[in-house]
Amino acid sequence: MVQQNQNKALFHLYFLGVGLFFVWLILGFENLSIYKNNWLLYDDVGSDLIIWLYFKNDIWRFPIGNNPNFGLDTGSSIAFTAVIPFFALIFKALKYIIPGNFHYFGFWIFICFVLQGQLSFFMLERITKNQWICLFASAFFILSPPFLWRLWGHYSLMGHWLIILAIIVYYRPHFSLRIWIFTIILTALVNAYILAIVLTLFFMDIAFRFSSKEISQKLALSSLLKG
Repeated sequence: MVQQNQNKALFHLYFLGVGLFFVWLILGFENLSIYKNNWLLYDDVGSDLIIWLYFKNDIWRFPIGNNPNFGLDTGSSIAFTAVIPFFALIFKALKYIIPGNFHYFGFWIFICFVLQGQLSFFMLERITKNQWICLFASAFFILSPPFLWRLWGHYSLMGHWLIILAIIVYYRPHFSLRIWIFTIILTALVNAYILAIVLTLFFMDIAFRFSSKEISQKLALSSLLKG
């Protein structure tokens, strides 16, 4: 047991190292800076940066996330953009203590690499208890072409780890509405397209648990209404 815990600690460090390595390889460490944004000034990514800056510098509005100042007749909620609302809301609250050119996109990419590997490792542990096999197999998730392709823009779509998280919740031994609600809210604060996939897994889980008589009709209906 002690050896297993030591291995897990090493694996956590491994995924942090993997995240740093890929950010260095793809962006360069200088672009991890929360101040440098030259690498963001192209195509749709430039629009995401501008949307974030408009939102950060605006007053708080209701509904939360409303961003009417971004463009004539085009301003809308950040929920429909690729600025990762979870981070946008947190850092907007800190706008008086962060610099004017602050952005979090490099940090988000780093987080995605770390969680893509870490959560795929946890998911694979449901299949085999051999941690070294899980470690090796998790590399395929980190190097997944659909995941890496999102490095060319629309960085919020790099949140594939949210789909892996939903799969882990789906294969839990017992149904947990509370964990599903957390997963759905977290995903909604990242990207609407990924949310559609996570909601599909949520509805499938309800249908499976109900058909296997694990949950009652009342719980199934209430879960669907909350979803």
